Amino acid sequence: MDEQKTEGGGISRPLSCSAKTLFILDIKALDRVKSSIHLLSGGLMSLYTVVSYDADAIRVVTADKTKYNLTLKRTLTLSDNEFELFLASDRSKSYQIIINSPDAIYEVVNIPPVEARFNARIIDTELRRMHPESANFSFAYRIIGELVQDGRTVRRVACCMISNELLDSFLEPFVKHNKPVHIVATAPQILATMVAGTSTELPNILLCGYDEGMRKTLFIIEGRAVLFSRQIPSDGRDWNQFDKQNVTMTLDYCFQSLRIRPGGAIAINCADPSPPFVPFSPSIAKRFSEDSLLEYPAQLAILNYPFTASDDLRPKNYRLALKEQELVRYAGYVFALATVVVMLLLAIQAGLIAGLKNSLEKSRQPTVILQGAIDSFQSVTEQRNKVEDMIAVLNRRNAEPTIPDLLAALDLSGVEGVTIASFSSKRDKDSISILFNGTINAKTLSGSQACLEELVKRLALVKGISIASKHLDTNNHKFTLEGRYSK
Repeated sequence: MDEQKTEGGGISRPLSCSAKTLFILDIKALDRVKSSIHLLSGGLMSLYTVVSYDADAIRVVTADKTKYNLTLKRTLTLSDNEFELFLASDRSKSYQIIINSPDAIYEVVNIPPVEARFNARIIDTELRRMHPESANFSFAYRIIGELVQDGRTVRRVACCMISNELLDSFLEPFVKHNKPVHIVATAPQILATMVAGTSTELPNILLCGYDEGMRKTLFIIEGRAVLFSRQIPSDGRDWNQFDKQNVTMTLDYCFQSLRIRPGGAIAINCADPSPPFVPFSPSIAKRFSEDSLLEYPAQLAILNYPFTASDDLRPKNYRLALKEQELVRYAGYVFALATVVVMLLLAIQAGLIAGLKNSLEKSRQPTVILQGAIDSFQSVTEQRNKVEDMIAVLNRRNAEPTIPDLLAALDLSGVEGVTIASFSSKRDKDSISILFNGTINAKTLSGSQACLEELVKRLALVKGISIASKHLDTNNHKFTLEGRYSK
């Protein structure tokens, strides 16, 4: 496909081989794009945008899509330059690309009935064997079914392959403006899903006509799978006699060369089709206006019908880069959250430290009061030192026993039969030793012993006296008592 230069001097991406129209960015179109972006400023995070590269323009559909509801927000038909302005200002959550390139190759391959996880690898090998000239390409596929061929079961798979170079040209503006693209699919694939999802009874093998204005696309579907696609130039919207002749020639080609016999033909975006087309109304017709379905059938179909990973034509390198970008973004979110938590903990710690500091300030006495207490303490200490020696002497003196104290404490009156002949005392360092000598006037030895014990008890009642020894002479009834007196 030839590159076309825009009025601003840049290179625009080719939309088709037959598209020779020069897209001109006028002031009215610019105002229209800016107005549309302004109207989309509310609730941008829930918006999904579908971009379709058609023959005559780039068509954009933006919708607010939730799990249970789909609300159409805006539909735009833009040139390349207008689309650049749109991407620069748009803030949709997700972008989906629909392409309908004449360079797309549709093939039906037969593979062994293996597990689903091995399908892509085997299909890639088979496509490279069938097209050795294509080294760098991406492909999408859909399983048609299984059949017995030459006595063995094979799985029929409808494939669409496009060169990565062409896909990169469509992804370039999205990469430039950092807009994530979550699927790239061809218009026949998406439209086949819409046709298969309609409640109207249609033949399993069907020829479909898609009107892009300056180009018509004719493709054969079997269930949800696209078997064959052909693009023909056209003079404009609706199907004229020349277009119908091409439809007839396509049917003949399918009968004779491909051995495919469509059971009918439908015009997907035509309000009043004429033979060989039969009337067709998709299941989503009641949810959208007739004009929207005629102008944006593929965009509305991709928003309403789920797609799988096998429908995705994005190059492997782009998908890996997008995953890495998402990983970096999530890591940034985690780092930001961790930073907020750390800042919160630091703020709490700072508050606790400030509270503790205030408590210490409140509990700390003023300097004047503290100095007065110190002066009072020093004065009392000096006074104590002056009388401390005197107090020590008095304490020591009061702690030493004296003979007058001993004599004053002795009370031996009332002890009958005991005569104390002598009493002696001797002062030691911390105590006074005492010695009693006397006789006991008792007739019997037991009486003498009882009198002596009574004397001992009387002496033991005196505080500070302890008896060290006692002796009674049985012959003459004389006794000796030794003791000690201390305080």
